[in-house]
Amino acid sequence: VKTDTGIVMGTVSYMSPEQARGIKVDKRTDIFSFGVLMYEILTGKLPFEGETISDLLVAILEKEPVPLTRYAPDTPGELQQMIAKAIRKDRDERYQTMKSLLADLKTLKSELELSEKLERTESPDSGNGIKTKEVGSETSETSPAQATIAATSKYRHLLKNRLVIVPALLGLVITSVLVGYYFYSNSAKASILTDKDVILITDFENKTGEEIFDGTLKQGLTMALQQSPFLSIFPDVQARTTLKLMKRDPDVKITKELGREISQREGLKAFVSGTLSKLGSAYVLGLEVINAESGETIASVQAQADADDQKNILDAVSKAATELRGKLGESLSEIEKFDKPLADVTTSSLEALKAYAIGSESITKGDFDGGIQHYKRATEIDPDFAAAYNNLSSAYWSSSQFELAKEAAKKAFEMREGLSEREKLWVADMYYANVTNELHKSIEVLNLLKTTFPRASTSDLGLTYREIGEHEKALTEALIAVKRFPDGLFSNGGLANTYLLLNRYAEARKTVKVFQKKTDSDGPNHQLYQIAFIENDEAEMQRQLEAMKGKPWAHYIPQMQASAASYRGQWAKAQEFYSQAVSLAEQNNNKGLQSLRLGGQALTASVFRKCTETRSLTEDSLGLARNRHTISWVALALGRCGDTSKVHSLINELKEKYPKGTLVNGLWLPTIKAVIEINKGNASEAVTLLETAKRYERSVRANFWPQYFRGEAYLALKENEKAKIEFQTIIDHRGLAPLSELYPLAQLGKARAVKDKREYEKFFEMWKNADQDLPILIEAKREFQKL
Repeated sequence: VKTDTGIVMGTVSYMSPEQARGIKVDKRTDIFSFGVLMYEILTGKLPFEGETISDLLVAILEKEPVPLTRYAPDTPGELQQMIAKAIRKDRDERYQTMKSLLADLKTLKSELELSEKLERTESPDSGNGIKTKEVGSETSETSPAQATIAATSKYRHLLKNRLVIVPALLGLVITSVLVGYYFYSNSAKASILTDKDVILITDFENKTGEEIFDGTLKQGLTMALQQSPFLSIFPDVQARTTLKLMKRDPDVKITKELGREISQREGLKAFVSGTLSKLGSAYVLGLEVINAESGETIASVQAQADADDQKNILDAVSKAATELRGKLGESLSEIEKFDKPLADVTTSSLEALKAYAIGSESITKGDFDGGIQHYKRATEIDPDFAAAYNNLSSAYWSSSQFELAKEAAKKAFEMREGLSEREKLWVADMYYANVTNELHKSIEVLNLLKTTFPRASTSDLGLTYREIGEHEKALTEALIAVKRFPDGLFSNGGLANTYLLLNRYAEARKTVKVFQKKTDSDGPNHQLYQIAFIENDEAEMQRQLEAMKGKPWAHYIPQMQASAASYRGQWAKAQEFYSQAVSLAEQNNNKGLQSLRLGGQALTASVFRKCTETRSLTEDSLGLARNRHTISWVALALGRCGDTSKVHSLINELKEKYPKGTLVNGLWLPTIKAVIEINKGNASEAVTLLETAKRYERSVRANFWPQYFRGEAYLALKENEKAKIEFQTIIDHRGLAPLSELYPLAQLGKARAVKDKREYEKFFEMWKNADQDLPILIEAKREFQKL
């Protein structure tokens, strides 16, 4: 059984560079680990070291080990070379098989044993003594005691002369494996939890009557325990889903009794229950880990805090969480590496932490506006609350308020040093994804997060792979995420979306349906709508729209209807739906989303050569928000309509704002510039520019634009076979953008390339209900008549 790519098992110190990077491994990773072990046996030290897991991973990936001779100067040169070869960073330079390494070890062992035999060859025994001979002296006898001393001296001499190191090494390796297994098996038996268990945290029983602690202590304990790579916390959103399936109010307080029911239903081994009492001048905090099956307490801790100041209770929560981690089976060394005071990880203000907890609860319910309001409140109370800024950025991004998301992510990144290792990585990911748009750096950070905290969610990694168009890698991460969080909306939604991008519609539908049945939830309906649209199932499309009404994602409804109408060439109807989408965003006072809707409408208008409307819509869009999405779309729309001077200004703005942006520089700028060149009659230059965009044209953001314009450029160059290939690529990968208006136009492009009436008829079928006054349609009919 092979470990899945990106899943790290074992101790980081013995990890190969490829495993540390989270890429595919083979048997050579075990050879590296064996080399590390040999180095450690000989020296008592590891070849790669670091104060934190992050430092250690950097050492493995980038630094060379300290020469072995510094710690073991008498090690045979041949053995030094073997170990050096075993721990080469480039696996192609290592031993390629363990058999070849064993052969070298056996050869050296034989040579040293032969040397030892030759050195032991001496005169026969005489009596009870041992014959010895020294240079320049006569043979003499020694006593047994002297013989012992001589033998000991000779053993040291043999070590110095490299005669027994390799045999001893091999013996030590075998012994180490046996001893390691013994301790591992015994510690596993003694450990309360394993690295496969998930624990639920219930709401605290607050016996003090002080409202400030309600919800706050649970949030604090959760964040304290999440520092651990060993523990996995059952997501609160899944707990609420389970309550719904149990026909309970999903917003009810999760008591100890209810926690046990949830744990039993979900197959969880244990759950954590907390109480807070006030005894005289002290707060008393108690934590219990309870066996979900038997109801017995299997671990408990208690901490006290001076009641003179409520803030003291955060220190108590922090200390109790640390002690609990040890009792649950986490190693002391791991706790030392990943244990920061709760006040550093979060905030020293109970009021700020309470606002943060309420914000997180709002997000769990899909209320992003409520989440934003409370996260903002948390940062106002404590301007140094980095975790609150980070979650605020995420909430803004989910609400399409991209510039506000960017500002919040910047602030979190600036103050990240005080955070835990896990939070630091989350903050770095948010910064590279949302601020600088360096998506490959974001992927590096997320792979490091997955390596360091192997039980963390991989949903964000899958999302980022989808952003750059690497959907096969996204699928791997999505499957891992669903395995870890089988009832999660984000994990299942991500998997369904990835299947859709890969044209695997049946699997996408099954994923959503299974999720809906298991969780009694309507989401994610927009994916079922898209599949129904691909299959021309009008009844199913309407069912999905009805199911979305009144839900947090209801604002997608008019936008999807506008896209569907545009796909069918129904520009007048599309405008009505676009207006509804813009009005809905305006009612919610969401300028970012309003700008995005107007930018999308402008881009569609440019496709239909409605350039007067395009110019008006682009001005309205940029007047509300100027982010990389709206600027890119507006520039592309204006480029399509030939407004070159305005486009150049927007190109400069994109370069200035996103100098390192992955999609800005790798996708949008070359595509925008190519459109300008096509309009100027420089089709060959357009083709050259669009070569740059090939790497990212499968991105979920690309929407077929690079392929479409490349096809148009080839048509202009009369290279019809190449044009046909580009348009066919769009036709063959509809899942990349199921509602794109460019899909039927790709069919028209193919018809123009092959000059076949049957291909034109396929386009006319797609646009059978299109507005008859559209210039594109009129032109296509004229071409058809000439064939």
